[in-house]
Amino acid sequence: MRKNDQLLRSKPISEVVISHVSEYYISSMTRYLEGLECRVIPHQERGKYQIQFPTGTTENTYEGQSTRRAHRTVVILPGGARLIKFVLVPLNETYPVYCTLVLPNEVLFGPKQTTPNLAG
Repeated sequence: MRKNDQLLRSKPISEVVISHVSEYYISSMTRYLEGLECRVIPHQERGKYQIQFPTGTTENTYEGQSTRRAHRTVVILPGGARLIKFVLVPLNETYPVYCTLVLPNEVLFGPKQTTPNLAG
């Protein structure tokens, strides 16, 4: 998202069900989201999780961020944290819709590490 992208719509969001999530990703996601006062609950279907957001969370749609088959929105939590929500609609309608949240890189990989200058 660029700074000059126009906000088309903002609406409250209380929960989302994400799918196709690995155990590694969900463990990192759970730690991060629970720190933001969200709840992560295993869904009845394997590989899916229900994310419950705190009151005051909004889902924001910006111009130029979605196509007919790929929807990208920004979820903004009350404290200002931002998550990107992707919903991918498959060409074959018999396949399930894919929904996920994208976490900041430092949540998954830790803070950027600097390499000491060994040249002296």
